[in-house]
Amino acid sequence: MNRNADKRIRKRYLAGSILIGTGTFALLGLGEPFLAVAVLTTFAAVASMLTRPAVAGAVLAATSVANAASVLTEFYGIPSITEPLMALAVLSIAISSIRSAISVQLPQPALVLALGGYVAVQLASIFWADDPVAATGVTVGTIRDILIALVVVATIGSVGDLLVVIGGIASAGVFLAALSVHQAITGSYSSPYGGFAVATIEQIVGEVDDWRASGPFDDPNFFAQVLVVAFSLSLVCAVFSQSRRARMSGLAGAVVSGFGVVVTFSRGGTLALLAVCVCVVALRRPRPIWTMAAIAIVLVSAAALPSDFTSRVTQSTAGLPLVGGDQPIADSAVRGRASEGIVGLQMFVDHPLVGVGAGNYAVNYQDYSRELGLDPRRQDRKSHNVYVEIASETGLLGLSAFAAITAIAVQSLRTASRSLGERTRLSARSLIVGGAGLAVTSIFLHADFARTLWIMVALSATVGTLERAPVARFDLTDEVDGADELSSGERARVST
Repeated sequence: MNRNADKRIRKRYLAGSILIGTGTFALLGLGEPFLAVAVLTTFAAVASMLTRPAVAGAVLAATSVANAASVLTEFYGIPSITEPLMALAVLSIAISSIRSAISVQLPQPALVLALGGYVAVQLASIFWADDPVAATGVTVGTIRDILIALVVVATIGSVGDLLVVIGGIASAGVFLAALSVHQAITGSYSSPYGGFAVATIEQIVGEVDDWRASGPFDDPNFFAQVLVVAFSLSLVCAVFSQSRRARMSGLAGAVVSGFGVVVTFSRGGTLALLAVCVCVVALRRPRPIWTMAAIAIVLVSAAALPSDFTSRVTQSTAGLPLVGGDQPIADSAVRGRASEGIVGLQMFVDHPLVGVGAGNYAVNYQDYSRELGLDPRRQDRKSHNVYVEIASETGLLGLSAFAAITAIAVQSLRTASRSLGERTRLSARSLIVGGAGLAVTSIFLHADFARTLWIMVALSATVGTLERAPVARFDLTDEVDGADELSSGERARVST
């Protein structure tokens, strides 16, 4: 029965390919080469996504992380592609389930319950927030981001599927980094490269202004956060993969995304890169000679960095301590971040249980900032710290829900890191290191673009459950994935 269904599907794909091919040649004949390429590429992508759900999940995750929907809407007037991609992923899951008679691999109930609790706290905060409209907007955004993450997880039926999704996220980040690095090297700042390599002149240090890459985002620091994730996933591939080709690809991706962080001039991103390297060393435990060689490479690379970049990084600590003493904080950005952090903690102390309401930190900032007297700016400000933002806006209830989500993800990663399957351990290490990079950048950024965070959390909470999942959906490759996850007893039975 399944064989006949597969034959029918292959015939339909063949007929569709002939039809699209004919149309493509017709467009070429009419002098529309770009449209022809777009049609052919779109058909190939849709066919791949319908054939394998993990491809649909990878495309959805990659476009979400790359903020592609916003770029296409802003620069080309194209409606959001996120919802159609989600629908395509759900359709692919349904087709796969019918073909293979395997139920959909849903996220674990504990994760869904914890995510629901976090959303419920934000929803409830609408009733006590000073600005209910802002609270509603933030809550709707959170629900949308979490739904995207859950759809991505639902496309994953094996460790191989998970690696496809992880690879999609890493590839998106490396692609964006390559555009911005090329832009910086060639000085072609007049071109935004289709909206995916935007750069603006901003203050670097003191009176020095220069170009800062913000990629497809409005803020260079959010761009740096995405590049840190790409750097993490690529570096783990370069260090831990068993395939030489994968190691070389991972090394190239790590180098490109690392330089991408440099051209953003993000201090938080730079600190996150160092944290990621330390995390990889802790997991790998290399020989002393390799550790010394790595330190030498880092020192040489640091010496080769632009002087404006190193001055900006060292300026971060100028004038500490932050409050008190006779020496003021020299850098205005650092002074502002210090004020924002202290104000957030004061909000939490004043509203410890439920906070001031989702999205209402900015609404209340000036009331606290004037009394503190550290930040001379007189406009509403964001917290620039995810943890402070959660505490100040949703209180202990929101912190508890977020802690539960994190605990589920950590436990799943611990389970996967002890697996006998090499690919499962590789996936776990990728998500551990990527999570470490996200955790560090979240100290310096608020949750205006939390989609990457929710996708990574959902993947982390899923990797530990894949060993209990049914054998994968797709023929030979999935059989290999399933074999990788056999326990020692099962291996012995198979060998006999």
